[in-house]
Amino acid sequence: MALAVALLLVLATVIGAAGPQTTHAEMRSVHVEAGQTIWSIAEANPLPGLTTEQTAELIARTNGLTRSSLAEHTSIRVPVAQASHLLASR
Repeated sequence: MALAVALLLVLATVIGAAGPQTTHAEMRSVHVEAGQTIWSIAEANPLPGLTTEQTAELIARTNGLTRSSLAEHTSIRVPVAQASHLLASR
C-alpha cells in the first residue's frame, strides 16, 4: 500500500511538472464496458515494473475510485506505459 501511494505521488509530480501535453500522452481514456472491473482494466493495460494490483490501485486513485465504484458506460483515465518509464527513471 505504501509503495502504491509513493508511486502515485511520483506520478502526480511528473504529470504536474510536465504540463498538459505530456499528461495527455501519459494517460488515455478507457470506456468502461459491462462487466469490467478496475482489476480487468489494469490487466488489459499493464505497466512495466508494476504488478496488476499496483496498476489497479494507481487507476483507482487517479480517478478517485474505490474498487466497487466503477460504473459501466463511463470513461476513466488509465496510465500508459510511458508513465511507468518516467516513474522508473526518477
